[in-house]
Amino acid sequence: KKNSRATPSPEERHIKTPQQNSPVKKTNMSAAQIGDRDEFVVDPNLVTLLISSLVLLITRWLWNMIPAPSQARNSPPRVSGWMPYFGVWWDLKADPEHYLRRCYEQHGEVFTLYMCGRNYHMLWNHEDHHIFYLKPDEEVSGASQPFVAVLGSKDAALFSSENRNEINATVAQWLGFFHRHVARGLSGQYMRSYTSGIHDEIRRGIAELPPSGELDLYQFLIDMSLRCTLRLMLGEGFLAEHPELHADVMTVKHYFDNYAPDPFLKSFVLLVPTPQNFAIRKAIIRIKSTFHNRIEELYEKGEGEETLLFSALKVSRANDVTFGPSHGITLVMFLLTLSATANMPVVSFWALYHLNRNKKACADVIQDYRRVANAARAEGRSLFNRHDYHELKVMDNTVKESVRMHQGVIHLGNVLRAIHKDQEVGGYVLEKGSILCLPTHQYFDERWYKHPHEFDPDRWNDSQWVESLPRFTFTPFGAGAHFCPGRLVASCFIKIITSEFLETFNFEFVNEVTKSTPPFTGVAPPTCGQGRNVIRFTRKPSAQ
Repeated sequence: KKNSRATPSPEERHIKTPQQNSPVKKTNMSAAQIGDRDEFVVDPNLVTLLISSLVLLITRWLWNMIPAPSQARNSPPRVSGWMPYFGVWWDLKADPEHYLRRCYEQHGEVFTLYMCGRNYHMLWNHEDHHIFYLKPDEEVSGASQPFVAVLGSKDAALFSSENRNEINATVAQWLGFFHRHVARGLSGQYMRSYTSGIHDEIRRGIAELPPSGELDLYQFLIDMSLRCTLRLMLGEGFLAEHPELHADVMTVKHYFDNYAPDPFLKSFVLLVPTPQNFAIRKAIIRIKSTFHNRIEELYEKGEGEETLLFSALKVSRANDVTFGPSHGITLVMFLLTLSATANMPVVSFWALYHLNRNKKACADVIQDYRRVANAARAEGRSLFNRHDYHELKVMDNTVKESVRMHQGVIHLGNVLRAIHKDQEVGGYVLEKGSILCLPTHQYFDERWYKHPHEFDPDRWNDSQWVESLPRFTFTPFGAGAHFCPGRLVASCFIKIITSEFLETFNFEFVNEVTKSTPPFTGVAPPTCGQGRNVIRFTRKPSAQ
């Protein structure tokens, strides 16, 4: 009887019975009838349990397969964290300032954080920072960020260990060479044309804005910093001939800023085979290729306008550089491009933000700018030359105060430091192969800064107080042999664009602005998204 039961008609199948609603019941239905059937329902609790079990199995495997690096005898106390391989990364990322403070209170002035398979030594006492700034490259070098391998990547061997070691060695040599020779030239004859070039580009960008409206200020400053940087490196008009270069740099910057904001995760995340990562890799290769072709063009001609690329090429020839001139220059210029678009717009943004809230300081900056501009007109010349740039004293104090108040929780000092020879500090041994880091808590230490959480650029007018600051308690652009090679260009850009914007526009922020707190950064950027950094501006009658 059961086998002789007639097959139900299509109409009868729409009658819902407990047996028919069962997800495991089999029926012979056509493709057209399948759409009329209830969807298969999956219990979300079951899915969560399965995913959690899979994560635990992978975690257990990582715990066994990727042991923490060993420490030397008399090494600092190490905080390993609860995550295999990643160590304390998650806890540090969640609340970096308070986490480092707790570690200092528990372990003292020298302690180690284990993150992503490496030991990161934290030196809390500013008197120990000389290791970070003054040691020679043979003992402590600056080319230690893991994503440096990406900068010198090739299609066939993007992350091979041989390629990574070669690139790290090349970048280390070139950074040292750039500090010793090329960066010094920026303070001399080349700075004259650079300051006028930055001013021309900034005035052109401001003139392109409408008389009034709303503007994402942070994004505008990023765009202007990239335009000025590429003009200084490649020459006037080069970006207009290669508009794709602007888009490629912005693609890479977006990844570095948002997709993986921690330096030791950048190359790790970039390994994931996603369409976005493939696009980032291709953009990196195109940027490097553009820089390389430009260098080869200048090299063949033996002449060119005083761009940063040509200056580096001339100095490398004069010093008989033998470690791959064009390849080394390409990597360093790429690093400088990313650094410029990461730090210059951030400091400029915070300077404009604080000046907009502090009317006295804003009036002082505008008055100082007009004084320098009137002096230039009296001499029958236009702004800006090297002398004008140095005469913006009030703006210089504003830059210092903006950097001090918004420095990252862990100071990069250009880049992290890789230890190549065991170092002794505070009775501990910092082993070879580990990373050296500096917390920036001293920027808010009341022993040296009165009311440290208040924006007060006038504090820098007190020369006696400035001279009394202990060494390494204020190092926004690094110190010693590892001074930021682009500090003069960055300072010039920040001073000029801030002064020009205040002179041209009245503006107010539409929404409240907050500071993001990534652990590893130069200057902490504002929190982006949801119209947070939008201003409502109106061009002043005097600037019409």
